[in-house]
Amino acid sequence: MNRTMMQAENGSSLGQPRPAQPRLGQLATRCSLVVTAVLMILTIACSSESKPDETTDDGQVHTYIVRGVIRQLPDPGDPSKQLLILHEAIPDWVNDEGYETGMPGMTMPFPPAPDVDLSSFSPGDRVRFTLRLNWETAPRLQVTRIEHLQD
Repeated sequence: MNRTMMQAENGSSLGQPRPAQPRLGQLATRCSLVVTAVLMILTIACSSESKPDETTDDGQVHTYIVRGVIRQLPDPGDPSKQLLILHEAIPDWVNDEGYETGMPGMTMPFPPAPDVDLSSFSPGDRVRFTLRLNWETAPRLQVTRIEHLQD
């Protein structure tokens, strides 16, 4: 075998070793680790506003911050008239078995907590509200805070 063929085969010239280069498999592993780390950071940074921010040790109490539109206000003289809100989807909704199932946007009745003042609200108002969910108490759902959204 001549010297040129040997240089081509082992990547060295005049017997000097070629600098070590990572193998393709090592590069692929490193790239996948970097991509995974970036995706994890983006997932955390871009998490939904309606993500639960409070959970008890037993996993039964959750608090969500949700946007919506008031469809109907409660009437103390008519118990059938409840606070109805057309709310956005709640992607991190946790069901009564503790599984994250999500909830699509829909119009639902929401009982307000006793200290929630609805006097400045009207049907059609865009709102952001804090929704407390406790699968072990009645009411299971309760609006604990509500505010107007600016257009």
